[in-house]
Amino acid sequence: MKKNSQLNFLFTVITFLIISGLSQQPSYAQLTGNQDEISKVSPASIDSIFAKYDHTNTPGCALGVVHNGHIIYERGYGMANLEYSIPITPKSPFNVGSITKQFTAMSIVLLAKEGKLSLDDDIRKYVPEVPDYGRKITLRELLHHTSGLRDMLLLTYWAGWRDDDPI
Repeated sequence: MKKNSQLNFLFTVITFLIISGLSQQPSYAQLTGNQDEISKVSPASIDSIFAKYDHTNTPGCALGVVHNGHIIYERGYGMANLEYSIPITPKSPFNVGSITKQFTAMSIVLLAKEGKLSLDDDIRKYVPEVPDYGRKITLRELLHHTSGLRDMLLLTYWAGWRDDDPI
């Protein structure tokens, strides 16, 4: 992943976490709480935070605010691709790369601690699409990077794909 993409994604994640705490808005009837606090936050106030990223000549970010399991505000700011003048929208795809690995690993460990799965389970139990390579590949091996499975990005490189080719 290119440095700008990594920075944009990291900024998006951090911003999402910060803005999540500000997600209570008076225009959404399902929200409850102190109306004085809620009235201080609005889509306009969120947009003002991202105004410096909302230009046609700069990379930007996408934002989604979720409250009680519902998206209550989403917006794209700036450009997804400067060369082709493609703006970022809430539907813009982002290559999240390796940033998700830590969250997935922690979730698996927590499920194992709760007894809902075993780290020695075959990964095909959960992802049956994985081909049979003649031996069991465990969740533990995936967590420790000892499964022997090739890295997808390395495979695409060997196949002649460029970093900015769509996958």
